[in-house]
Amino acid sequence: MNRDIFAIGLDVGTGSVKVVSDSNSLNFPSIYAYRSSTSWEKTVGVIKTVGETAVEMKGHPDAVIIRPVGEGKPIHHEGFGELVKFAVESISKDASFSKLIIVIGLPYLADKKQRSQLSELVTKITGAYRVVVLPQVIGTLRHMKMSDGIVVSIGQGTTEIVVFENEKPIHGTSIPQATDFLTQSFGEFAHLDYSIFLKKEVRDKVDKLADIISNRITLLQGQLDRPFPLILSGGAVHIPGMVKSLKKKINADIVIPDDPVMSNANGLFNIASE
Repeated sequence: MNRDIFAIGLDVGTGSVKVVSDSNSLNFPSIYAYRSSTSWEKTVGVIKTVGETAVEMKGHPDAVIIRPVGEGKPIHHEGFGELVKFAVESISKDASFSKLIIVIGLPYLADKKQRSQLSELVTKITGAYRVVVLPQVIGTLRHMKMSDGIVVSIGQGTTEIVVFENEKPIHGTSIPQATDFLTQSFGEFAHLDYSIFLKKEVRDKVDKLADIISNRITLLQGQLDRPFPLILSGGAVHIPGMVKSLKKKINADIVIPDDPVMSNANGLFNIASE
């Protein structure tokens, strides 16, 4: 059956891409790869791929492996475009619709030019009827059905700390210490293997990362005229010891979504559906 509107929530992060519609959701690595075909392959020319198949291409001697997103923003436009294209095509492949609406997130400190450029880029790639760019962590706030709160989203490349009042961002920051802080000494793609987080060297850094994040939260809390609930999201929530360490250091009750990895995308989809 044909529908008029097809809504998508899209969170293209440094570590992974999360996309949600009313019928499906998808989460795949933010990796873009390409290589030249060999004489034994049917494909002629350059082979391009993203996500899990891009990770698999790492073992090919001729492969070029790219992380198209840095600190939550596009840094390799061709690769970023391929991530968005794959996400939208995968989530909508069985749907029939007239108009595509996409709500996509950016870090809190993204300026107007960056927001405009992202909107234009995603529109060009997808042909969407409307693309709305919002602070990515408002998705978690909406997913939790809350209007006020401090959302702390610990991603791969940045940690977002944003205060919302009546669903409006009133204060916030993006800090460059996030999951990469824990794994970067083991290689650019070490985070793709979850067992890395069980290593003693990484476990020892978890408390340091929690120290950095909790300090920024405490500084921000001191600038507010009243207490706000604290909502914790992002893939780092699943890192052993992270939540425990933060709870020791933060003077606030911590609320965690049922799916902290997908909560931004889930809430962005809710907004797109309105």
